[in-house]
Amino acid sequence: MKKAAVFTIVCAIIISLCACGKTTEIKITGGDKDQIRSQIADAALFYSTEDGFLHKGRPDGEIFESEYYSGNGKELTLSGLDLVIRGNCGIYFKDDVSLVLSPGTENSISLETDTDSSSAYAVDAEKSLSISGGKLEINTLGTCELVGCIACSGDLEIKNSSLSLSSVSADRGSYCIYCDGDLSVSGSRISAGIGDAAYPYCIVCRSFMSESSDLNLSCGKCTETTLGTSCCVYAENDIRLVSGSWSFTCGKAEKKISLYSENGAIYGDFTAENYVPGETRIIYN
Repeated sequence: MKKAAVFTIVCAIIISLCACGKTTEIKITGGDKDQIRSQIADAALFYSTEDGFLHKGRPDGEIFESEYYSGNGKELTLSGLDLVIRGNCGIYFKDDVSLVLSPGTENSISLETDTDSSSAYAVDAEKSLSISGGKLEINTLGTCELVGCIACSGDLEIKNSSLSLSSVSADRGSYCIYCDGDLSVSGSRISAGIGDAAYPYCIVCRSFMSESSDLNLSCGKCTETTLGTSCCVYAENDIRLVSGSWSFTCGKAEKKISLYSENGAIYGDFTAENYVPGETRIIYN
Protein backbone atom coordinates (compact mmCIF):
# COMPACT_ATOMS: atom_id res chain seq x y z
CA MET A 1 0.00 0.00 0.00
CA LYS A 2 1.19 3.49 -0.70
CA LYS A 3 1.62 4.84 2.79
CA ALA A 4 0.89 8.41 1.63
CA ALA A 5 -2.71 7.45 0.95
CA VAL A 6 -3.18 6.32 4.50
CA PHE A 7 -1.28 9.22 5.99
CA THR A 8 -3.80 11.68 4.59
CA ILE A 9 -6.13 10.27 7.22
CA VAL A 10 -3.76 9.03 9.89
CA CYS A 11 -1.86 12.31 10.14
CA ALA A 12 1.39 11.18 8.53
CA ILE A 13 2.42 8.65 11.18
CA ILE A 14 5.30 6.53 9.87
CA ILE A 15 4.74 2.82 10.36
CA SER A 16 7.79 0.65 10.92
CA LEU A 17 6.95 -3.04 11.13
CA CYS A 18 8.56 -5.12 13.80
CA ALA A 19 10.46 -2.35 15.56
CA CYS A 20 11.39 -4.38 18.59
CA GLY A 21 14.16 -4.58 21.10
CA LYS A 22 13.23 -4.61 24.79
CA THR A 23 13.00 -7.17 27.55
CA THR A 24 10.42 -9.78 26.66
CA GLU A 25 8.61 -11.97 29.16
CA ILE A 26 6.90 -15.02 27.72
CA LYS A 27 4.35 -17.07 29.62
CA ILE A 28 3.19 -20.28 28.00
CA THR A 29 0.20 -22.05 29.51
CA GLY A 30 -1.95 -24.97 28.48
CA GLY A 31 -3.29 -28.15 30.00
CA ASP A 32 -1.60 -28.84 33.34
CA LYS A 33 1.60 -27.02 32.42
CA ASP A 34 2.63 -23.51 33.37
CA GLN A 35 6.02 -22.38 32.10
CA ILE A 36 7.61 -18.97 32.63
CA ARG A 37 10.50 -17.81 30.43
CA SER A 38 12.16 -14.38 30.35
CA GLN A 39 14.69 -13.01 27.89
CA ILE A 40 16.22 -10.02 26.15
CA ALA A 41 14.86 -10.21 22.61
CA ASP A 42 14.57 -8.36 19.33
CA ALA A 43 11.19 -10.04 19.05
CA ALA A 44 9.47 -12.61 21.21
CA LEU A 45 9.29 -15.58 18.85
CA PHE A 46 10.60 -15.95 15.28
CA TYR A 47 9.08 -18.72 13.19
CA SER A 48 11.50 -20.55 10.89
CA THR A 49 10.10 -22.20 7.77
CA GLU A 50 13.35 -24.14 7.47
CA ASP A 51 13.03 -26.19 10.65
CA GLY A 52 9.40 -25.57 11.68
CA PHE A 53 10.29 -24.18 15.11
CA LEU A 54 9.73 -20.96 16.98
CA HIS A 55 13.04 -19.37 17.98
CA LYS A 56 13.55 -17.08 20.94
CA GLY A 57 14.76 -13.58 20.23
CA ARG A 58 16.16 -14.01 16.73
CA PRO A 59 15.83 -16.32 13.69
CA ASP A 60 18.77 -18.47 14.79
CA GLY A 61 18.04 -18.22 18.50
CA GLU A 62 17.32 -21.03 20.91
CA ILE A 63 14.36 -23.21 19.92
CA PHE A 64 11.26 -22.55 21.96
CA GLU A 65 9.72 -25.91 22.72
CA SER A 66 6.06 -26.36 23.54
CA GLU A 67 3.54 -29.09 22.92
CA TYR A 68 0.98 -26.43 22.00
CA TYR A 69 2.39 -25.65 18.57
CA SER A 70 3.88 -27.57 15.66
CA GLY A 71 5.51 -26.40 12.46
CA ASN A 72 5.98 -27.91 9.04
CA GLY A 73 7.65 -25.65 6.50
CA LYS A 74 5.34 -22.73 5.74
CA GLU A 75 2.60 -23.97 8.06
CA LEU A 76 2.49 -23.24 11.79
CA THR A 77 -0.28 -24.89 13.83
CA LEU A 78 -1.40 -23.62 17.22
CA SER A 79 -3.30 -26.02 19.48
CA GLY A 80 -4.17 -24.23 22.70
CA LEU A 81 -1.21 -21.85 22.89
CA ASP A 82 -1.48 -18.95 25.34
CA LEU A 83 1.18 -16.22 25.12
CA VAL A 84 1.56 -13.32 27.52
CA ILE A 85 4.33 -11.07 26.23
CA ARG A 86 5.87 -7.79 27.37
CA GLY A 87 7.84 -6.33 24.50
CA ASN A 88 7.33 -5.00 20.98
CA CYS A 89 6.60 -8.21 19.04
CA GLY A 90 4.72 -11.40 19.69
CA ILE A 91 5.21 -13.86 16.83
CA TYR A 92 7.22 -12.73 13.79
CA PHE A 93 7.02 -14.34 10.33
CA LYS A 94 9.74 -13.54 7.81
CA ASP A 95 8.33 -15.74 5.01
CA ASP A 96 4.88 -16.49 3.58
CA VAL A 97 3.14 -18.58 6.25
CA SER A 98 -0.18 -20.28 6.94
CA LEU A 99 -1.20 -20.00 10.58
CA VAL A 100 -3.53 -22.91 11.36
CA LEU A 101 -5.65 -22.90 14.51
CA SER A 102 -6.49 -26.46 15.50
CA PRO A 103 -10.26 -27.16 15.57
CA GLY A 104 -11.72 -27.09 19.05
CA THR A 105 -8.80 -25.17 20.55
CA GLU A 106 -8.64 -21.62 21.89
CA ASN A 107 -5.41 -19.70 21.37
CA SER A 108 -4.45 -16.28 22.69
CA ILE A 109 -1.71 -13.68 22.46
CA SER A 110 -1.50 -10.75 24.87
CA LEU A 111 1.08 -8.05 24.20
CA GLU A 112 1.96 -5.20 26.54
CA THR A 113 4.55 -2.53 25.83
CA ASP A 114 5.47 0.72 27.51
CA THR A 115 8.47 1.56 25.36
CA ASP A 116 9.12 4.47 23.02
CA SER A 117 9.46 2.22 19.98
CA SER A 118 7.68 3.30 16.80
CA SER A 119 5.39 0.26 16.70
CA ALA A 120 4.35 -2.95 18.43
CA TYR A 121 2.33 -5.83 16.97
CA ALA A 122 1.28 -9.16 18.48
CA VAL A 123 1.52 -10.90 15.09
CA ASP A 124 3.92 -9.41 12.54
CA ALA A 125 4.23 -10.89 9.04
CA GLU A 126 6.86 -9.54 6.66
CA LYS A 127 5.17 -11.19 3.67
CA SER A 128 1.74 -12.78 3.13
CA LEU A 129 -0.18 -14.53 5.90
CA SER A 130 -3.11 -16.93 5.96
CA ILE A 131 -5.09 -17.66 9.14
CA SER A 132 -7.54 -20.57 9.19
CA GLY A 133 -9.61 -22.69 11.57
CA GLY A 134 -10.12 -22.58 15.33
CA LYS A 135 -10.16 -19.56 17.62
CA LEU A 136 -7.60 -16.83 18.28
CA GLU A 137 -7.82 -13.96 20.74
CA ILE A 138 -5.31 -11.10 20.55
CA ASN A 139 -5.07 -8.23 23.03
CA THR A 140 -2.53 -5.40 22.76
CA LEU A 141 -1.91 -2.50 25.10
CA GLY A 142 0.92 -0.03 24.83
CA THR A 143 2.32 3.46 24.59
CA CYS A 144 4.29 3.00 21.36
CA GLU A 145 3.55 5.36 18.51
CA LEU A 146 1.50 2.61 16.87
CA VAL A 147 0.04 -0.48 18.52
CA GLY A 148 -1.83 -3.26 16.72
CA CYS A 149 -2.93 -6.87 16.83
CA ILE A 150 -1.90 -8.04 13.34
CA ALA A 151 0.49 -6.40 10.85
CA CYS A 152 1.07 -7.89 7.42
CA SER A 153 3.27 -6.50 4.63
CA GLY A 154 1.71 -8.79 2.01
CA ASP A 155 -1.81 -10.14 1.51
CA LEU A 156 -3.80 -11.39 4.51
CA GLU A 157 -6.39 -14.16 4.23
CA ILE A 158 -8.68 -15.18 7.09
CA LYS A 159 -10.89 -18.20 6.47
CA ASN A 160 -13.16 -20.35 8.63
CA SER A 161 -11.82 -18.78 11.82
CA SER A 162 -13.05 -16.93 14.87
CA LEU A 163 -10.88 -13.94 15.79
CA SER A 164 -11.29 -11.62 18.77
CA LEU A 165 -9.02 -8.57 18.49
CA SER A 166 -8.55 -5.71 20.93
CA SER A 167 -6.02 -2.88 20.70
CA VAL A 168 -5.43 0.09 23.01
CA SER A 169 -2.64 2.60 22.48
CA ALA A 170 -2.79 5.14 25.30
CA ASP A 171 -4.05 8.02 23.15
CA ARG A 172 -1.78 7.25 20.16
CA GLY A 173 -2.31 5.28 16.91
CA SER A 174 -4.15 1.99 17.32
CA TYR A 175 -5.15 -0.72 14.84
CA CYS A 176 -6.57 -4.21 15.00
CA ILE A 177 -5.33 -5.15 11.52
CA TYR A 178 -2.84 -3.25 9.36
CA CYS A 179 -2.28 -4.90 5.97
CA ASP A 180 -0.18 -3.45 3.14
CA GLY A 181 -1.78 -5.91 0.72
CA ASP A 182 -5.31 -7.20 0.11
CA LEU A 183 -7.38 -8.46 3.05
CA SER A 184 -9.94 -11.20 2.42
CA VAL A 185 -12.24 -12.77 5.00
CA SER A 186 -14.44 -15.80 4.32
CA GLY A 187 -16.56 -18.05 6.52
CA SER A 188 -15.25 -16.32 9.61
CA ARG A 189 -16.32 -14.33 12.64
CA ILE A 190 -14.26 -11.26 13.54
CA SER A 191 -14.85 -9.14 16.60
CA ALA A 192 -12.43 -6.20 16.65
CA GLY A 193 -12.35 -3.29 19.05
CA ILE A 194 -10.16 -0.19 19.40
CA GLY A 195 -10.03 1.75 22.65
CA ASP A 196 -9.83 5.53 22.86
CA ALA A 197 -6.86 6.70 20.78
CA ALA A 198 -5.60 9.64 18.77
CA TYR A 199 -6.03 7.63 15.56
CA PRO A 200 -8.50 4.76 16.12
CA TYR A 201 -8.72 2.63 12.96
CA CYS A 202 -9.94 -0.97 13.24
CA ILE A 203 -8.77 -2.19 9.84
CA VAL A 204 -6.41 -0.60 7.30
CA CYS A 205 -5.62 -2.42 4.04
CA ARG A 206 -5.15 -2.08 0.28
CA SER A 207 -8.51 -3.67 -0.52
CA PHE A 208 -11.09 -5.45 1.63
CA MET A 209 -13.35 -8.40 0.81
CA SER A 210 -15.67 -10.11 3.30
CA GLU A 211 -17.78 -13.08 2.22
CA SER A 212 -20.14 -15.20 4.33
CA SER A 213 -18.64 -13.73 7.49
CA ASP A 214 -19.81 -11.92 10.60
CA LEU A 215 -18.02 -8.64 11.36
CA ASN A 216 -18.37 -6.67 14.57
CA LEU A 217 -16.02 -3.67 14.47
CA SER A 218 -15.92 -0.82 16.95
CA CYS A 219 -13.69 2.21 17.64
CA GLY A 220 -13.40 4.22 20.83
CA LYS A 221 -13.49 7.98 20.89
CA CYS A 222 -10.88 10.00 19.02
CA THR A 223 -8.60 11.88 21.40
CA GLU A 224 -6.80 13.89 18.68
CA THR A 225 -8.59 17.23 18.53
CA THR A 226 -6.87 18.41 15.34
CA LEU A 227 -7.89 15.37 13.30
CA GLY A 228 -11.01 14.01 14.97
CA THR A 229 -11.55 10.92 12.78
CA SER A 230 -12.31 7.33 13.71
CA CYS A 231 -12.80 4.63 11.09
CA CYS A 232 -13.80 0.96 11.18
CA VAL A 233 -12.46 -0.04 7.73
CA TYR A 234 -10.09 2.03 5.59
CA ALA A 235 -9.03 0.63 2.21
CA GLU A 236 -6.93 2.20 -0.51
CA ASN A 237 -9.02 0.44 -3.15
CA ASP A 238 -12.39 -1.36 -3.21
CA ILE A 239 -14.37 -2.58 -0.21
CA ARG A 240 -16.72 -5.51 -0.89
CA LEU A 241 -19.11 -7.11 1.61
CA VAL A 242 -20.84 -10.20 0.24
CA SER A 243 -23.42 -11.97 2.45
CA GLY A 244 -22.94 -12.46 6.17
CA SER A 245 -23.59 -9.73 8.74
CA TRP A 246 -21.75 -6.64 9.91
CA SER A 247 -21.87 -4.03 12.62
CA PHE A 248 -19.76 -0.84 12.65
CA THR A 249 -19.60 1.49 15.65
CA CYS A 250 -17.47 4.62 16.09
CA GLY A 251 -16.96 6.52 19.32
CA LYS A 252 -17.02 10.27 19.74
CA ALA A 253 -15.14 11.99 16.91
CA GLU A 254 -15.52 14.88 14.49
CA LYS A 255 -15.81 12.35 11.67
CA LYS A 256 -17.16 8.87 12.37
CA ILE A 257 -16.61 6.67 9.33
CA SER A 258 -17.78 3.07 9.03
CA LEU A 259 -16.21 2.38 5.62
CA TYR A 260 -13.76 4.47 3.60
CA SER A 261 -12.40 3.58 0.16
CA GLU A 262 -9.68 6.09 -0.78
CA ASN A 263 -9.45 5.39 -4.53
CA GLY A 264 -12.05 2.70 -5.17
CA ALA A 265 -15.69 2.15 -4.27
CA ILE A 266 -17.87 0.31 -1.76
CA TYR A 267 -20.00 -2.66 -2.75
CA GLY A 268 -22.56 -4.30 -0.47
CA ASP A 269 -26.12 -4.39 0.77
CA PHE A 270 -26.47 -1.18 2.78
CA THR A 271 -29.34 1.07 3.73
CA ALA A 272 -27.10 4.10 4.22
CA GLU A 273 -28.56 7.32 2.88
CA ASN A 274 -27.35 8.19 -0.63
CA TYR A 275 -25.44 4.90 -0.93
CA VAL A 276 -24.82 3.90 -4.55
CA PRO A 277 -22.96 0.56 -5.06
CA GLY A 278 -19.77 1.06 -7.04
CA GLU A 279 -19.91 4.85 -6.71
CA THR A 280 -19.95 5.62 -3.00
CA ARG A 281 -16.53 5.87 -1.35
CA ILE A 282 -17.46 6.77 2.22
CA ILE A 283 -20.19 5.48 4.52
CA TYR A 284 -20.49 7.52 7.69
CA ASN A 285 -21.43 5.97 11.01
